[in-house]
Amino acid sequence: MDGPPRGAGTRPHDDAPLPDGDQGEHNPHLGRYDIARLGPAELDAFYAKLLKSGLKPLSVRKSHAVLSAAYSQAVRWGWVERNPVLRATPPPARGREIRPPTMSELGRLLQECKKAHPDLAALLHVAATTGARRGELCGLRWGDVDLERGTLTISRSISDAGSEVDVKDTKTHQARRLALDATTLDILRLHRERVEERAMLAGATLGPVSYVWSQAIDASVAYRPDRVTGAFRTLRDRLDLPHVTFHGLRHFTATTLAGQGVPVRTIAGRLGHANPGITLRTYAHYLDVADQEAADAIGLAVGALYPASANRPSASSSALRGTTTRRPRRTDGSSPRATRS
Repeated sequence: MDGPPRGAGTRPHDDAPLPDGDQGEHNPHLGRYDIARLGPAELDAFYAKLLKSGLKPLSVRKSHAVLSAAYSQAVRWGWVERNPVLRATPPPARGREIRPPTMSELGRLLQECKKAHPDLAALLHVAATTGARRGELCGLRWGDVDLERGTLTISRSISDAGSEVDVKDTKTHQARRLALDATTLDILRLHRERVEERAMLAGATLGPVSYVWSQAIDASVAYRPDRVTGAFRTLRDRLDLPHVTFHGLRHFTATTLAGQGVPVRTIAGRLGHANPGITLRTYAHYLDVADQEAADAIGLAVGALYPASANRPSASSSALRGTTTRRPRRTDGSSPRATRS
């Protein structure tokens, strides 16, 4: 924003009370404070109340970020001299445990879903192999899927906050193109044949703007993300897998790729992370496992350079280089002096 809102002029007068009925109408904790008098102590108390009400630390930190941005703008406009939010103490961010479904659990989910709802089963499979977000999958149109080249382009997302259904950009406001594996391509081809047949029987046709997943015969209306989650929860509860979440399919993609040694930048690109640092922080443990596997792989390759009987330098060769050889400790705990040959 380049300046104060039209008609705003300068900041509100310090002694001007809020109109009757507006005390805390928008924010029951901070609404009664003048912006120039709000300090870090009041903000810390505000954060504590939010936590006590059941809000997660991450959500409180988002409120902290919004307040900081608002005050920074107020400083630029000359409404306040300093940003008190910079001296406040939001709760520390707690890393959430990553628990993706196992390959066996994913197989059970897909097989069970295929029996009752093959369209949803196709969506779950694509979610697990691409790492796409729920809203991004709901926003896919057939024009985004190239079955010949084997690619899928994610350029929009569906949001259904409350009763409103909205088509918007992706979380990073950037489109991304993903290569698809052969199995995923086959599943999408079968899904296309299935929905085209349904549309044809009803006298409708599908085009590039038709949604890949839709409850409408002509695929003119996208799946609602909340309904997808509801159907998924019903499925996983039936299979007694309460720890598996829809977002866990995205974690499945990331951890599987990390375990296969795929570079972090490539994983971040497929997931649509703004930068690889997010991927590193979120999946550090799995990347450590991949790094150990990489070390084992290079060790195996280099080990082939040495004869089987000479994988390690012998004691005699160490002695020739003038190194010291120590004997094992005696059973009484004492250690003999080191000898040099």
